[in-house]
Amino acid sequence: MQFSPSFDPSLLPTERFSDPPDPPDPPDPLDSPATCAWEAAEAVRELNHATLSMTGARTGYRHPCDVDAVLAGVQALVERLPQTLSQASAWLTRQDHLGKIGHDAHPPQHRPVADRAADDVQHAPGGVIAGGDGRGVVAATGENSDPVGSAVASAGAALEDAVQAVGVLGAALTRARSINSHLTGVD
Repeated sequence: MQFSPSFDPSLLPTERFSDPPDPPDPPDPLDSPATCAWEAAEAVRELNHATLSMTGARTGYRHPCDVDAVLAGVQALVERLPQTLSQASAWLTRQDHLGKIGHDAHPPQHRPVADRAADDVQHAPGGVIAGGDGRGVVAATGENSDPVGSAVASAGAALEDAVQAVGVLGAALTRARSINSHLTGVD
């Protein structure tokens, strides 16, 4: 018997493995972030419909490896969310420090950059202005002295909480996939 260094996929049992679908085309770079987010949400809705049926002509899953392929795609989506959430927070913080964000409950006011940032401003990686705690800067001159800055800091804290929650979800998906990878179909 001669050793062959090349991989021959025809040697794999076909009933155990199904090829994952080709990934969708990347979004048009001219699409807005909101358009991309809504397209991702719609893709998840379509996934939910595709995996809904347990019997009949259109069964969502045929084999445990189909579940794993879906979980792998969902895990990839989850692993990409922290960057999206962090970039949203950084944009809000930066725009706040440039004085380009208002609040509908408070009339516009002149807010000099120096007043918003106090002495707590530092430049974070990527040129984003952040506070010492990494969650944004709020002038600490009194209660509601900067309602816009307070709102931006609160939004940043909530987004950081979401990043942490996504990390927990990612770890749970890793555990599920490590268990699922040992499952086989039985006819």
